[in-house]
Amino acid sequence: MSALEFKRRETQFDVLFLGAGVVTISASKSILGLRW
Repeated sequence: MSALEFKRRETQFDVLFLGAGVVTISASKSILGLRW
């Protein structure tokens, strides 16, 4: 695997992880009834 391919996969993972974090935070706010 080339360095470029590795970096691309790493970036995709970061995006997925960030997306999951946003969804989790949004769900937590909804459950707690917090509206920002």
